[in-house]
Amino acid sequence: MTVDPPFTGPVENRISGIVIDAALEVHRTLGGPGLLESLYEEALACELKLRGLDVKRQWPVPVVYKGNQLKDDLRLDLLVADRVIVECHPALVGSRVDRFQELLNGRLEIAVGLETANPRVLAILNKGMTTDDFARAADYLHAREIDLRTFILLRPPFMTEEAGVEWAHRSLDFAWNCGARVCALIPTRGGNGALEKLAAEGFFHPPKLTSIESTVEYGLNLRRSLVFADLWDLEQFADCNDCFPRRRDRLAEMNLSQTVLPPIDCQRCGHSAA
Repeated sequence: MTVDPPFTGPVENRISGIVIDAALEVHRTLGGPGLLESLYEEALACELKLRGLDVKRQWPVPVVYKGNQLKDDLRLDLLVADRVIVECHPALVGSRVDRFQELLNGRLEIAVGLETANPRVLAILNKGMTTDDFARAADYLHAREIDLRTFILLRPPFMTEEAGVEWAHRSLDFAWNCGARVCALIPTRGGNGALEKLAAEGFFHPPKLTSIESTVEYGLNLRRSLVFADLWDLEQFADCNDCFPRRRDRLAEMNLSQTVLPPIDCQRCGHSAA
């Protein structure tokens, strides 16, 4: 499935945005984590069906060994609109991907976490990869007509607010120049202990909501690929309770429509996205 600008075609061209929004709805309704994974899976499948998508749970993929079909199948948690997304480290993009593609009837998409195109910060994050590794993996996938999506952090550790936005823009440019079909923008947030320690030492601060908005707008205005903002727990990045719900809804709608919407003005805090 190929998606070309202006991204306003049939529902297949909006699958990524619909899935993200549906997952957020499940999180808002059920909360979490805390329940069994199977319950979240079932709830997400239900929500996606309510939104008009074809969803198959625990979909079997036959595995053949030397001409013999094995008794146990490969099971996909969710198969949405016949598209399979697999997360993979750049070092693992190779013959394993070829073999997995051979097993599938649906379209394969590989998700590779770029995080940032800043070589110094990428090394500090200890991802075990360089931008050259990412580019080589992207070329490999492109040659086999396998779609690439990537994840980009907004303001990772060791960056100022201004530098975080600048490098998010550069990372979007780099990913798209490598042929990424989808870029997911993830505001860097704490929760694992390591970032909290860096924050206490002055090396990490979460991004501002205005930075999230401006970076999404930058990506959408380029019209080169699909860009989505991770809206989970978005309120932690806001500093005004009055305008936050409208700004959150604006970002959610931009995820779905892939267009920049009019700015939200707030008389209380003076915010304007213009």
